[in-house]
Amino acid sequence: MRWMILLAAGFMGILGIYFFYQTAYFLTRGVKAQGIFMKDIHVKRGSRGGGYFFWKIGFTTPEGRRCEFNAPASDFILEPKTGDKVAVYYDPANPTHAQLGTFFQMWFVPGLLTLLGLGGAGYSFRWRDPKLL
Repeated sequence: MRWMILLAAGFMGILGIYFFYQTAYFLTRGVKAQGIFMKDIHVKRGSRGGGYFFWKIGFTTPEGRRCEFNAPASDFILEPKTGDKVAVYYDPANPTHAQLGTFFQMWFVPGLLTLLGLGGAGYSFRWRDPKLL
């Protein structure tokens, strides 16, 4: 059992570090722009009304190119209205590869996976001695 937890923790830790690297790389190579919230997009799954939401975000590059992208929605952090301004980071080589510049959108998943990986690894090593539990 301990090895299964350690294996899962190692996998989550590696994924967390990978996503940290991806976000840091995107922030250092990406260009910040001001985007505008355009609309909600609801993608239905199944007949019971389930599904998921995206936000359509538009922005203009310094060269004047208009770009749009879909960002995963997280209404419990932001509740934008049509026309609201949001920070956007995009890849100058491919401006349609963009993401919102909010702390939650950029750092939540890497932070959560890394913490779960470290916590699981610490727990599995502590498991060795029953007196420590």
